[in-house]
Amino acid sequence: MWHLMKAVGKVSLTTPQMVKVFLTDVNQRDNMSMLTFNKEELLKIQDDVYADPEKYVAMFTRKEPSENDPVWHEFRAEYILPKEDDKDYWYRVLNDGYSPRDSMPY
Repeated sequence: MWHLMKAVGKVSLTTPQMVKVFLTDVNQRDNMSMLTFNKEELLKIQDDVYADPEKYVAMFTRKEPSENDPVWHEFRAEYILPKEDDKDYWYRVLNDGYSPRDSMPY
């Protein structure tokens, strides 16, 4: 993604007389700017895509973890929801390290 950000930019086409309109009117602001492309950087990205296309397929198709996905908890040796782990943590803070799920306290 860093390479893409380096290759594609945004330029403002405003003159000093248009600054007031640019700062106050969102619709006019969009009309006064345009995307720019750096040809050298785009060619580098193209060569990299041709060299290893699987990397880019994986980059744009991988599933990002969500808040509701279970995660592996090392201490409890089971998959838990992050919110459940947060509740367990604060229960332990308020109860001197004890949790009803433990056979022994921390």
